[in-house]
Amino acid sequence: MQEYIIVSTPSYFIRKFFRGYNSSDIIWKKLRNISWFNYSGDILIKSKNTIQQSKLKKDKRLDNLKNYFNINFRKKHLAVWKNIILVDDVIS
Repeated sequence: MQEYIIVSTPSYFIRKFFRGYNSSDIIWKKLRNISWFNYSGDILIKSKNTIQQSKLKKDKRLDNLKNYFNINFRKKHLAVWKNIILVDDVIS
């Protein structure tokens, strides 16, 4: 049986600080309550502030995020050999 882990899309720390929350985390926490998947926050880190996805057209969204996410090396062991379900708050 394959193992799954749910991870929320990280916000850049400055945006999260001023907003006070990460909307993907809110969705992630709701999923945690209704599913059997494992969960872990902070596996991914957003290394650079980018234009908000909701302000871009679909064809520009992927380019906007290329190479801006990194693995949090303190938590990488939680995701090794697992299928990752990435939760985001923007739908294409």
